[in-house]
Amino acid sequence: MFGRAKELARQEVVTGAIEEISAEFLKRAAYDAHSYGWTEEFAEHLAATALKPFVEFVLGGKDAEEAYREAMDYGHFQMFEEMYTSALNDNRSRRDAFMMLLLLDRELAENRGEPKVKFPRAWVDAGAAALEAAAQRGAPVSEQIGAGFDAFGVAAKTAVPEAAA
Repeated sequence: MFGRAKELARQEVVTGAIEEISAEFLKRAAYDAHSYGWTEEFAEHLAATALKPFVEFVLGGKDAEEAYREAMDYGHFQMFEEMYTSALNDNRSRRDAFMMLLLLDRELAENRGEPKVKFPRAWVDAGAAALEAAAQRGAPVSEQIGAGFDAFGVAAKTAVPEAAA
């Protein structure tokens, strides 16, 4: 009987600690996401999306700062994935959905005070082709987006800039 009472008391302490950590995480994550360039509304959504993996990482023994970074990366990518999928569901082409993500990424950078970057057509074409190839292979949306951004990045590093797309 007393063993059960001890277990319940321990669960209450753990639950309280998780609630406190979660509240702190949501405040910091929303602030940081907003600082990164997301609007306040999207920053709060990103923070909420990143909360579960953060708690899981911390409970799994990961260093809190490392868990924070990984959870925020997860939240950021989930936002992109949701927007891409939404665009596809609205009957936009994969290329248009990818371009939307590129423009969003550029907008986030500009919101952080970085200079505006033009996207030469060759870079966009490389990213869109890689994304399309991944989709044709039946890759999950996350891999499609990753392939597109990877190819875009390679093209950006190796291509001579041309007229913006």
